[in-house]
Amino acid sequence: MAGAIYGATFFGVIVEAGTTPLGIPFLVIVGLFGLVAGRQQWKSQPILAFFLVSSLVSLVLFAAWAIYWGGLPQFSEVGLIK
Repeated sequence: MAGAIYGATFFGVIVEAGTTPLGIPFLVIVGLFGLVAGRQQWKSQPILAFFLVSSLVSLVLFAAWAIYWGGLPQFSEVGLIK
Protein backbone atom coordinates (compact mmCIF):
# COMPACT_ATOMS: atom_id res chain seq x y z
CA MET A 1 0.00 0.00 0.00
CA ALA A 2 2.81 2.41 0.88
CA GLY A 3 4.51 1.74 -2.46
CA ALA A 4 1.31 2.62 -4.32
CA ILE A 5 0.93 5.88 -2.39
CA TYR A 6 4.57 6.78 -2.99
CA GLY A 7 4.25 5.91 -6.69
CA ALA A 8 1.21 8.14 -7.11
CA THR A 9 2.96 10.97 -5.28
CA PHE A 10 6.10 10.57 -7.39
CA PHE A 11 3.94 10.70 -10.54
CA GLY A 12 2.29 13.93 -9.41
CA VAL A 13 5.55 15.61 -8.49
CA ILE A 14 7.33 14.67 -11.72
CA VAL A 15 4.43 15.67 -13.96
CA GLU A 16 3.90 19.06 -12.35
CA ALA A 17 7.64 19.80 -12.19
CA GLY A 18 7.93 19.09 -15.91
CA THR A 19 10.81 16.68 -15.34
CA THR A 20 9.36 13.63 -17.06
CA PRO A 21 12.47 13.15 -19.27
CA LEU A 22 14.41 12.64 -16.04
CA GLY A 23 11.78 10.83 -13.95
CA ILE A 24 10.63 8.13 -16.37
CA PRO A 25 14.11 6.69 -17.10
CA PHE A 26 14.80 6.69 -13.35
CA LEU A 27 11.62 4.68 -12.76
CA VAL A 28 12.55 2.19 -15.47
CA ILE A 29 16.02 1.68 -13.96
CA VAL A 30 14.67 1.29 -10.42
CA GLY A 31 11.94 -1.08 -11.61
CA LEU A 32 14.36 -3.25 -13.56
CA PHE A 33 16.78 -3.34 -10.64
CA GLY A 34 13.98 -4.42 -8.33
CA LEU A 35 12.90 -7.14 -10.73
CA VAL A 36 16.29 -8.48 -11.75
CA ALA A 37 18.80 -7.85 -8.98
CA GLY A 38 16.47 -7.75 -6.01
CA ARG A 39 14.17 -10.62 -6.86
CA GLN A 40 15.85 -13.09 -4.50
CA GLN A 41 15.92 -10.58 -1.65
CA TRP A 42 12.30 -9.33 -1.47
CA LYS A 43 11.52 -11.21 1.74
CA SER A 44 14.69 -10.19 3.55
CA GLN A 45 14.73 -6.62 2.20
CA PRO A 46 11.14 -5.42 1.69
CA ILE A 47 12.36 -1.94 0.67
CA LEU A 48 13.18 -3.46 -2.73
CA ALA A 49 9.57 -4.56 -3.12
CA PHE A 50 8.43 -1.10 -2.00
CA PHE A 51 10.43 0.63 -4.73
CA LEU A 52 9.38 -1.95 -7.33
CA VAL A 53 5.70 -1.37 -6.54
CA SER A 54 6.12 2.41 -6.51
CA SER A 55 7.94 2.30 -9.86
CA LEU A 56 5.27 0.16 -11.47
CA VAL A 57 2.44 2.34 -10.15
CA SER A 58 4.17 5.49 -11.40
CA LEU A 59 4.85 4.00 -14.83
CA VAL A 60 1.22 2.93 -15.19
CA LEU A 61 0.06 6.43 -14.22
CA PHE A 62 2.51 8.01 -16.69
CA ALA A 63 1.26 5.72 -19.46
CA ALA A 64 -2.39 6.50 -18.68
CA TRP A 65 -1.67 10.24 -18.52
CA ALA A 66 0.21 10.17 -21.83
CA ILE A 67 -2.54 8.20 -23.55
CA TYR A 68 -5.33 10.41 -22.21
CA TRP A 69 -3.66 13.75 -22.99
CA GLY A 70 -1.62 12.67 -26.00
CA GLY A 71 1.60 13.59 -24.22
CA LEU A 72 2.83 14.50 -20.77
CA PRO A 73 1.55 18.01 -20.01
CA GLN A 74 1.74 19.47 -16.53
CA PHE A 75 -1.40 19.62 -14.40
CA SER A 76 -1.42 23.40 -14.66
CA GLU A 77 -1.21 23.24 -18.47
CA VAL A 78 -4.43 21.25 -18.71
CA GLY A 79 -6.24 23.36 -16.12
CA LEU A 80 -6.37 20.91 -13.22
CA ILE A 81 -4.56 23.36 -10.94
CA LYS A 82 -3.86 27.06 -11.19
